[in-house]
Amino acid sequence: LRQTLKKYGTREKKSSSKAKASVFNTLYNTWCYDAVSTIALCMLSGCYHHASDVIYAISNFEITEMTLSGLDKLVQLIESPVFSFLRLELVQADCNPSLIRSLAGILMLLPQSDVFHLLRNRLECVGVVRSAERLDKSRDTPDSSARAQEHQKMLDHFNEIQRKHAKDLTSSGSGSGSTGEGTKSDS
Repeated sequence: LRQTLKKYGTREKKSSSKAKASVFNTLYNTWCYDAVSTIALCMLSGCYHHASDVIYAISNFEITEMTLSGLDKLVQLIESPVFSFLRLELVQADCNPSLIRSLAGILMLLPQSDVFHLLRNRLECVGVVRSAERLDKSRDTPDSSARAQEHQKMLDHFNEIQRKHAKDLTSSGSGSGSTGEGTKSDS
């Protein structure tokens, strides 16, 4: 499965890409009930731009301890052999600004802890701090129109599921959900 998903976010032969897109879309629709799982899927698939969008969408919801715990585990997973390809892609910082934005977004969501420092050190290793201005000036080349539209639909679906999930948690009185008890606008 990892090999099937790996590099879904890159452009490749249509037949191979269609099969990977089908697997990715099926998993995405299932996993979007948990924000951190969705981010992990996007990162594993090389969909860094979409991962960045999901990370910033999380900021529209209250961040719970469950979400923070999941982000903590995700950072530890990124440090494992499963994500060695991702760490190597950090060396190509100019080619992967969405990857850097995704990891920086996770960093900003985490409280300052051992995992925060681990991720910050990883980002500093590749000179992200020094190249931040340059990355802001040179945004990613946008996805193809069809892929961008598909990713927007997926992001809309993610937000809808998260809103429903937050509403269900609020009505049941439980506050241990994936992203929180309500949107910031509800607070």
